[in-house]
Amino acid sequence: MKFTLPFAILSLSLITLVACKPKETELLTIKDGLIGSWKIQLQGSDLNRNRKFDTDEKNAVVDSAKFTYQLIKDGSGYKIGANSSYVDTMKWILFNSESTLHFQLYNKGFVNNQYYTFEYGPKTLILIDTSVSPVYFRFFERQN
Repeated sequence: MKFTLPFAILSLSLITLVACKPKETELLTIKDGLIGSWKIQLQGSDLNRNRKFDTDEKNAVVDSAKFTYQLIKDGSGYKIGANSSYVDTMKWILFNSESTLHFQLYNKGFVNNQYYTFEYGPKTLILIDTSVSPVYFRFFERQN
């Protein structure tokens, strides 16, 4: 078989196309989106009971009370007080078709269970406590 210039160009083009094939896109789960460090910025009660975190219901959290949740992929994590004033270990899990976030915090031999519905995006996380009336919101920003 005799190689010609057009055949060589075609062969190189095909090899280049195959070699440059983009990697398959990996879909991220809700759990993947929650992994990381989240620092509280705002909190407030749903005073008008519309199930939304309205502007007039948002209260800034003073720096000395800003805690952080550090969520690790294996379901463990930490609740870290402002300026690392305390560190509670915890476990976290999603349940109810990934609509509820459960934190199990361990502090000095006590276990504190917290359950939240939530909304999140790449840079924000809102924890919604429906166990109290009116509903209570906590707004977090991603730290990493």
